[in-house]
Amino acid sequence: MEQNIQISEALYNRLAAQVSGFETPEQVIDRILEFYENHNNSPTETTAIQYTSTPQKVKPPIKFIPDDEEEFKRLLVESKRAFIQIHKNNGTIEQKTWNAKHFSKDSNLRGNLWSGYLRGWDKKGICKAVLAIDEKDLGET
Repeated sequence: MEQNIQISEALYNRLAAQVSGFETPEQVIDRILEFYENHNNSPTETTAIQYTSTPQKVKPPIKFIPDDEEEFKRLLVESKRAFIQIHKNNGTIEQKTWNAKHFSKDSNLRGNLWSGYLRGWDKKGICKAVLAIDEKDLGET
């Protein structure tokens, strides 16, 4: 039987930041629960050592200009374009134009980024992303 749950927008955004590829929210929750259950149900000394000694990959931060993510999304829906700076571990910065003609108010902003420009961030050496509606704002980052 299917159940619906309500979560805050802040929690939803945290969940969206964990999306890998085209996962649904249910698949993300399932993956997180599986990880939790494998590492927290009656942990043995061996699993506890594995858990604490295995570094976890932390997704790079995303900065939006304007800072308010909802305002950024509203402006993106309106303008259908944004500019992205992709900062890499080797010190290089790539700038790209996001043609968001299919992006709507119902689209998942972070989900689109993680499955698009930031997909494979760890292999690409991406350490930070900055997005702006107005290209001139990227010079201030």
